[in-house]
Amino acid sequence: MNSLPASVTGVFYWIFPTKFNKTIAVSVGGMLAFLSFGHRTSTKAVEAWRNGAMRFFGDSTGEEREWNRGLFERIGRYLEGDSDDFRDLKVNLTGYTPFQQKILTACRRIPLGETKSYGELAAMAGVRGAARAAGTCMAKNRIPLIIPCHRVILSDGRLGNYSAVGGKKIKAELLENEKKFAKLACLE
Repeated sequence: MNSLPASVTGVFYWIFPTKFNKTIAVSVGGMLAFLSFGHRTSTKAVEAWRNGAMRFFGDSTGEEREWNRGLFERIGRYLEGDSDDFRDLKVNLTGYTPFQQKILTACRRIPLGETKSYGELAAMAGVRGAARAAGTCMAKNRIPLIIPCHRVILSDGRLGNYSAVGGKKIKAELLENEKKFAKLACLE
């Protein structure tokens, strides 16, 4: 089990409703460390946290209602179809290997409305020829949307898998929404 940096002061979560049912966001040391959406109940959302990332951060100290209300509103609007690239948000990548951190950081640079193949993502991270490893890393992404793994597709243009609740259907919807905003931005 990875230990937390000494500067980490707390692990907090907040469950909030979005278009895709219950969403859980977890803050560790004031940085987003986990996000999961599409859960039918709050209990299922907490189970996703417990099964997904708790081994890296330990149990939460409880629900924090004021942690970052603006973030939750932004996520909700994004899932409704609004434009947001979330690049300004700090994320906690504790528990990922240096290689995985490179891949996740490169993924955050994929522009809104664009896609890259797993091989292109690996090349963006400086590790050419590591398409399969990049795909494995995307499957382990515990901060989807913020680290936009839905923008990573197969080299033949097919969507590939999406580990969030709802899978490929949700991935396709997110990409379609983003393409609309990218087209509007070009017209302005």
